[in-house]
Amino acid sequence: RPLTAAATPTVSASASTRQPVSNVKLIIKIVSAVVTVSALIGVLVSQFGIHSGGGSPTPTPTPTPTPTSTPTPTPTFTATPIPTATPTPTPTPTATPTPTPTPTPSPTPTPTPVPTVLAWSTIDNGGLRQNASATVAYPATFVTSNGIIYQSWCETAYSPSLFLGRVARFNGDFDNPLWTIIDGGNGMTPTSYYIPATEALQCIVLSELQSTLYAAWAQVDPQSPSSMEMYVYKYSGGVWTNTNSLSPINVLWTAHRGPSMTTFQSKLFVGWMELGTGGGGVSSWPRIKSFDGTTWTRVDAGSLQISPSLEGGASAFTTFNNSLYFAWTQTAASGVTPRVHVAKFNGNVQSPSWQFIDTSANGNTGINSINALLPVSAFGASGAASSLMVGWSDGTNVQIARWSTNTNNTWNSSLSFATAAAQPLMVQTTDGTVYLQYTQSGSMLIRKMLNGTTAWVAGSTKINVNPADTASDQHSLTTTTDHSAMVSSWVESNKVRIRYGQFVPVS
Repeated sequence: RPLTAAATPTVSASASTRQPVSNVKLIIKIVSAVVTVSALIGVLVSQFGIHSGGGSPTPTPTPTPTPTSTPTPTPTFTATPIPTATPTPTPTPTATPTPTPTPTPSPTPTPTPVPTVLAWSTIDNGGLRQNASATVAYPATFVTSNGIIYQSWCETAYSPSLFLGRVARFNGDFDNPLWTIIDGGNGMTPTSYYIPATEALQCIVLSELQSTLYAAWAQVDPQSPSSMEMYVYKYSGGVWTNTNSLSPINVLWTAHRGPSMTTFQSKLFVGWMELGTGGGGVSSWPRIKSFDGTTWTRVDAGSLQISPSLEGGASAFTTFNNSLYFAWTQTAASGVTPRVHVAKFNGNVQSPSWQFIDTSANGNTGINSINALLPVSAFGASGAASSLMVGWSDGTNVQIARWSTNTNNTWNSSLSFATAAAQPLMVQTTDGTVYLQYTQSGSMLIRKMLNGTTAWVAGSTKINVNPADTASDQHSLTTTTDHSAMVSSWVESNKVRIRYGQFVPVS
């Protein structure tokens, strides 16, 4: 800071005269000190930015002169550098790029479907028959949920009019097929109990409940020829056991006509015809029971009886749109040709009821306007071909009637074709196509229906094992578990013949 010059010491003239050299030296020292202080101030100003403000300077005391003072060395300061803040760069505005138009992709060409052909292979080891001298009839094929194929049929025993039920299991090897008899070798019916040929129709039928195989049939006791009894057995651990202790499942009187059987809502359903009081009359009507694996429950509730004077015939179950349907034939009056009736189950086993869906509920007309011969078949198609189908033969042609909820719940006109055809059966494969199997003049024929239409493709394929042999009217048709192939069985040359139809690419 600025320094104030020290006052000149007052001395007498005599002293000044005596010490002129000392005074000059003192003045030189004072000037030197002033210069030194000024230099120090300059250093401070340059190092720390110290400057004189606008206020009054603080007076500095006058230093006492020292004759031989040594100048105070200038202190050295190491300044801590102040970090220089990095200036935030001004962002350069980014120009919005002009979007590049996405080119419209070329449409992916629809792959050309690989043409396939329904190729049939024979898997019956030359034909199934337990007794070489027996007459074979009424074959039925069943495929379980895990893909095991079972085959049932009837063989005559001791009399041309009495049958034994047979059941065999397939080994699953289509290249090296082998069938094993699982009925004990003596047939399904107990000793001295047989299935009368006149009542067989479906003979012995198979179904599945909770991964267990079941078989149903009607048999007569030679001790009481007028009495027919309906039995259902289950196959577990290599043993067949009665599902109703030692008793049949008849409701009141004698069973009449062979059974039909299916699984619905995790329950087994069995349907058959039962004769009127005492079994002596010709009147009969449908009976249906349900089995949950432990207990049998009657579910027809008498609501399927059209008239006590009418005689019932063949029956068939099917499912359509998650509902269970039951179709059967029944004479309109004594001596009059049978009519086809169809009813829908309400799904309630504890409080069952059935709704007629043929043209005259609880009437005698049915869905057919002409003759209906035994048996009758029913099938529920899904997808584009969605409809309930019922088939029968009028004695000359195959008749197919279709009913759909999309057409005001009415039956369309019957489709009639194939002269001298009989026994129509239907299945549906994974591609949605419905296939029809029927017999005609000794030939076993397959025909397919166009999806979503009522038209059947012209022409048919003959699948007899030996084209020169005659196929009987009794046959069966089903599909594999995944519906990718068909399994067909019929009687040819007095043996059960079984063929496996699979769709393969055309070579």
